[in-house]
Amino acid sequence: MRQVHVADRAFAVAADSDGNRDLGGMSADVQMNGDGSSRNILTRKGWEVDGLALAINDAQGDQEFLQAVIDDGVDVPIAFVQAGNVTYSGTGIPKGDFKMSTMNITAPLSFGGPGNLLKHS
Repeated sequence: MRQVHVADRAFAVAADSDGNRDLGGMSADVQMNGDGSSRNILTRKGWEVDGLALAINDAQGDQEFLQAVIDDGVDVPIAFVQAGNVTYSGTGIPKGDFKMSTMNITAPLSFGGPGNLLKHS
């Protein structure tokens, strides 16, 4: 992953980040019936990307900006630019506790939102 854009603000992703992407949609489970047959249970879920470490620039107020997005609690446009310039985008917010490493000048973040991430080439 090369960059994450949060509300049109670009953040570089640490080269050693190993992110996980869930496009959203449905989650499936199989439940058994007493006669040995089964039924499929589908549950709607939102999209999620986790495992990313974003570069934080204190001079530009990056930590304050991301915290304000979290504090507002309103979904914003988020785009994930892959190494091959393929982009996935949706609306959502950074998830979980937001802490910055002062040694690495990065922040491990997860993102999530409603609906699905859409692929753009």
